[in-house]
Amino acid sequence: MKLKPYLSIEDQIAKLESQGLSIENRRYASAILLTHSYFSLVNGYGDLLLKQRHPRVFLDGASFKELLAIFDFDTKLRAQLIPDILYLEDKLKTTCVHAFLEEKDSNGNFIHFGDAYLKVKNYDVTKAKYAKELIANFNAVTRNAIKNKNKAFLHYKKENGYIPLWVLSTALSFGQMSKFYEYLNKTTRDKVASKFNLSEKQLGTVLKFMNVIRNVCAHNSRLYCVYVPNTLPKTICLGRKAMIIDNFSRQKFGGTLYCLKASLSAKRFKRIANYIGTGLRSLSKNLHSIDVKMVLREMGISAGMLTYFGIKIK
Repeated sequence: MKLKPYLSIEDQIAKLESQGLSIENRRYASAILLTHSYFSLVNGYGDLLLKQRHPRVFLDGASFKELLAIFDFDTKLRAQLIPDILYLEDKLKTTCVHAFLEEKDSNGNFIHFGDAYLKVKNYDVTKAKYAKELIANFNAVTRNAIKNKNKAFLHYKKENGYIPLWVLSTALSFGQMSKFYEYLNKTTRDKVASKFNLSEKQLGTVLKFMNVIRNVCAHNSRLYCVYVPNTLPKTICLGRKAMIIDNFSRQKFGGTLYCLKASLSAKRFKRIANYIGTGLRSLSKNLHSIDVKMVLREMGISAGMLTYFGIKIK
């Protein structure tokens, strides 16, 4: 076992300075490192400022102020994006619940009552295996909610003997709700997707991509340089228009812009573009050893994308 020695705050600052990072205010740096760990701050956000990795050597002129500026930009980006992701999540839950409960038979009669969402027969027959796993998750969510004395769950369990889908959905994660959508019957998925003006396959892809982004934001992980294993398709249709996805962004943060533009209103997306632009402009003013274009490259945002999405960085 190769032991990794503990470094005091003073030792951490000395180490950074020995690696070429300029620290103008050591007291301020100490306060920051007492709030944010060396690992999350330096190892997480120092890559762009490095001349070489092994051994670590920072670029000429690289400063602690720049390191903190990149960290602050990413922190604010996560915080600003969360409300829009939650809005998307809420819309998904509401549309899925309505679409499922509004399914009808050939005579126009509703077919799903009570805890119908716990029956495999009510899902896409080709995905029965996965539906069983999802149903097990639903039961676990219900047990935990009742164990934790969730008032709504306790009320409906006592009064009706089951938890209505619209109540259960409030306790489901983005990922669980995305799987619920994925395992629904094709006609029901089509109905949900129509509310987003997307095809059912396109919405499924968007949801998988955004679930990764949502989890990154929720766990305070690095967002600007995120890698998403769920590759976006080459195009996403917005009504009758095809939105061509820049290859540069199909597994990076930039892909988030396409997903949100495709699934949110134009007004809401414009607000997103504006706060990303504001953040990048502020970051640019605090960068000296590198250009903001290097940050954009890590984000998977090309110059053409800035124009297309209306993001102004100058």
